[in-house]
Amino acid sequence: MRNRLAEALEQAKISPAALRDHLNVDRSNVYRWLTNDTQPSDLNKKRISKFLNVPIGDIFFQNDDVRCASNNDQAPTGTDG
Repeated sequence: MRNRLAEALEQAKISPAALRDHLNVDRSNVYRWLTNDTQPSDLNKKRISKFLNVPIGDIFFQNDDVRCASNNDQAPTGTDG
């Protein structure tokens, strides 16, 4: 899972500190979300989406590489072998 939380905050002109205060979470949590080290809980994703007035899917999304890596039993397409 990846996110574009930093871009969404910038577009909304909202600081990470304001998000932290709104969610009442530790600043280290917000930092890890912004750097994609971890992802917010589902509840916090909903709260972030509502706070920024941006659909969840526009902030948090499944990375295609992650889906492919989790499907190790299939050979890559478009190869000879």
